[in-house]
Amino acid sequence: MGDMNRNSNLYIEAARVLHDIYEKKGSIKTCVHRSSFQEKQMLTALVSQTLRFAKVLETVVKRTKLLENNRLLWNDGMLARVLLYDFMIGPGLYKPGRLKVVMVKNKEIITSEFDRLLTAYGVNECSELPSSTTEALPRYVRVNLIKTSVDEVIDSFVDKGWTLLHVPTDFSSFKEVCQNLDENQFLRDFHLDDLLVFPAHTDFHDSRLVQDGTVILQDKASCLPAHILSPPEGAVVVDSCAAPGNKTSHMASLMGNKGTIYVFDHKEDRIEVLQERMEGAGVSCKVARCMDFLRVKTDSQTYRDVEYVMVDPSCSGSGIVSRLDSLTNDDASVSQRRLGQLHKLQAQILRHAFSFPKVKKIVYSTCSINEEENEQVCEEIYEKFKERFKIKKVMKNWPERGRKGYQKSDRYLRASPTATLTNGFFVACFKRRKMKQEVGSMESGMDQEEVSSEDDQGSQKQNGMDDEEKEENFKLNVRCTMRLHVRQQREYHVTTSFPDTRMSYQLALKTSPILSNLNVTKDDTLMAWSKSNTSICNNSFTGFAHLFAKLEGVLLDSSFSAGPQGGERIESVLNQPEEKEFLTLKPGYFQIRCDNITGDMEYKFQHGDHLVKWMAALKPVSKMPAHQEVDKITIAVTRYEYANVYHTMTDWYNAFLMLLFFNVKSFTANILFIDSHPQGGLDSIWTTLFGGYVRAGQLTKPQYFKNLIWNIQGYKSPMFRHNLPSIPHIEIFRLFFLAKHNVQVTKRLNCEKLHITFLWRRDYVAHPRNPRGIISRKAKNEKELEDSVHKLYPNHCIVSLRTENMSMHDQLGVIANTDILVGMHGAGLTLALFLPKNAGLIELYPKYWSVDNAHFKAIARWRNLQYTQWQNMDNKMEFPDYFTYIPPSVIQNLLSNIIGLMCKPYKD
Repeated sequence: MGDMNRNSNLYIEAARVLHDIYEKKGSIKTCVHRSSFQEKQMLTALVSQTLRFAKVLETVVKRTKLLENNRLLWNDGMLARVLLYDFMIGPGLYKPGRLKVVMVKNKEIITSEFDRLLTAYGVNECSELPSSTTEALPRYVRVNLIKTSVDEVIDSFVDKGWTLLHVPTDFSSFKEVCQNLDENQFLRDFHLDDLLVFPAHTDFHDSRLVQDGTVILQDKASCLPAHILSPPEGAVVVDSCAAPGNKTSHMASLMGNKGTIYVFDHKEDRIEVLQERMEGAGVSCKVARCMDFLRVKTDSQTYRDVEYVMVDPSCSGSGIVSRLDSLTNDDASVSQRRLGQLHKLQAQILRHAFSFPKVKKIVYSTCSINEEENEQVCEEIYEKFKERFKIKKVMKNWPERGRKGYQKSDRYLRASPTATLTNGFFVACFKRRKMKQEVGSMESGMDQEEVSSEDDQGSQKQNGMDDEEKEENFKLNVRCTMRLHVRQQREYHVTTSFPDTRMSYQLALKTSPILSNLNVTKDDTLMAWSKSNTSICNNSFTGFAHLFAKLEGVLLDSSFSAGPQGGERIESVLNQPEEKEFLTLKPGYFQIRCDNITGDMEYKFQHGDHLVKWMAALKPVSKMPAHQEVDKITIAVTRYEYANVYHTMTDWYNAFLMLLFFNVKSFTANILFIDSHPQGGLDSIWTTLFGGYVRAGQLTKPQYFKNLIWNIQGYKSPMFRHNLPSIPHIEIFRLFFLAKHNVQVTKRLNCEKLHITFLWRRDYVAHPRNPRGIISRKAKNEKELEDSVHKLYPNHCIVSLRTENMSMHDQLGVIANTDILVGMHGAGLTLALFLPKNAGLIELYPKYWSVDNAHFKAIARWRNLQYTQWQNMDNKMEFPDYFTYIPPSVIQNLLSNIIGLMCKPYKD
């Protein structure tokens, strides 16, 4: 009896989950997770398979009229679809019950309808019937610019073994490439700068980038409204029908998370889903309100500054590929009545959007292909407001426009699976006319197209705002000042004084005689961290600024973890998925002593941080079990791009800041890797910089740490905040790093004999997910460039550097004696951190790589280096296997300019 009830509950719960998915309350994973049904795996499988055959099942439900005579099946058809799938396509219905009786009772008509479909599609088995055609569309991945940049995400995918293809110059070729992507290929989108395109069957739901909100899985058509509305930073925006929130988070992403977005939805559960998604995406500029948008008092003081409105109302969803019209259209009259009701509601919502006093731009969109919901709504509203607003033609290079026969057909935008490789979609943009009193011109009443880059390419505004954003950040941040005193001693110390709190941190390091004593003035960042602290559990746990923590007396019990040990040779784990390189931690992995075990153990780290999972694995205990004791202070680190020198540098830098903050000597600090990565070329440097490292996956017995520091996540490092004018103690870190590798810093600028170093990128295997070792951004004509510089500057020293087979000591030896570093954008340019003072950096970009990537430009700013960059804009200079031809004249001009800037003070 228990099994029968369980299986009946399974079908009912699957129907409820399907209902929530169709109501846009979340993804399969989200809705299943919310369900109280215990066997999540079974529920997920049934829901997924029912969705997969949604088109076929919907057809059968309509043709058999199952809903008309069976109250048990509910009136929305979801339960009928679930039962039909298991009855005819899946393993068969479970033990007897009322639901099975309904199916058996209607078996003849159900079987007859499936037989008709088998004949129509020319297949023999029900499982061979066509699944949802959504699978035929490319997988689109939107980069969340709040958390990262497009180039950083591309780097991450390339590091995992994906191959980035060139974007064709015409859309027809682009479509062909998208439809023929191999399983490991991807490319940037043709129209939208923050969108990447992957093969149709790619599943990213378990990807770390998706889980932490770094990227959003969103159909390209759904990305169009935010790009077209294109609100600038600081704008006041209304999202009238916001849930589930993808468009809201997209607008926040394009706005740099600066400004205000008022979001509305009249259903509380949908607002809850939206709030969850916004938190995951890092959106902080939204104000969510559970209310009907039509009841919003648009003339109130609250909304007086609203200038941008997004209207994406409820619609038939006929454009969603998995909901395309069935093979029959028997219920056309019912559909027309529903379309009439939708049209009325959509027009009311759009009309209400025009009542904001200062609104100057409104974007209307639906995921419908019906004219009643699209062109007819817009034309009706336009007639009422055409004196003050016009319908703006958007994205002039878009291939599909509105249906013919309407006044403004050419100004509407449509999308479809055949024309644009997307779901069916409709977008219209209403823009306020410039009246006479606004522009002082007789032309204000004319319906003419204004030249505006934000209308044609909404994403372009980001490029124009970068410098403005950096200038604003420059005003808001104060550079830290340093006093360096060098003495000829065996030891040197770093002292940071905070007069307000009388705090001081001292770092004693064994090093070469070139350094002895470094005194650093008050630093705002470390000061802020020290003030933002929370202690729990008798001060056994103290969190700082929601970024890192110190635990005193903590037991690590590896029996509460799962995953590989790590440290394997790369050859033995080729093509290993990245998720296998991270440990799964359960409550009890970390244990700390608490007098009051029932006390509050909650401390929130920043969203998307692995420290959130560590906190969930932290368990208070009244008594410690038997253990081995570790006296040395230990810094716990989870590495991500462990083979990438830039991302690893952020981990080293973060650990260095922990030494300063907690007054720890570097050679007395151990490193604990809480990850399962195989061997990497950068592993040994951890031992050089610190006291050594241990892999948590290789611990077989509980370990008791007297002091354990949870390090800042690499992605949360100050070094990852490229817009900052300065970051704490970067010069001291540079000296620390060089001294630990026994590299002296005696180079002085000599403009009569400059040292110019070309840093070239080479294919090499760095991690399991790129077994061929193919990398991007390589120069095709290295020798030609070197020879041309030799001829131009015969008295200067020209060096060619290839780092893949060099030790870090040797690399630093070259860089510490380099005046000008020249290289293609790539992790190797992190070495600019160790250039001498008064040096210069020249960064080169291929056409397919955005110059918005600011890793090394930021390093140059923090180090006060001269910096310049160049990007190829000629397709003819891009070659297969990611080679770019760089004209010698380009390098000569760049060098001439940067040498002039570097040497001008000495000439003056």
